[in-house]
Amino acid sequence: MGSRRTEGAGPGGTPVRTPPTRDLARHHDGSLFDTARQRPVALAELAEDVRAGGSFRARDAATGRDCTYRVLAAVLAQEVAWGAGVPGQNGLSALRAAVSAVRPPTPG
Repeated sequence: MGSRRTEGAGPGGTPVRTPPTRDLARHHDGSLFDTARQRPVALAELAEDVRAGGSFRARDAATGRDCTYRVLAAVLAQEVAWGAGVPGQNGLSALRAAVSAVRPPTPG
């Protein structure tokens, strides 16, 4: 398993740790599998990770193509459907941060 990385300091100067980037495989039926932990992942669990500052990369299990945005869209759709939504400015900031966390590098 990957180690956690420190991201600045929290209250009282204690280090704030964020989960490492998770590598996921997305199967044809839409189910997700964490390749490092060797177990299925529910969208709700992934939503909690993103809220906590975590990030992920998703690949199609059959083709190997990146499908991170598709999975992120599914997470957001589920959150909206369940009423969690993305209300107010704080929600928009969280959404921007989540998208930035999974944005592929731009060629330069």
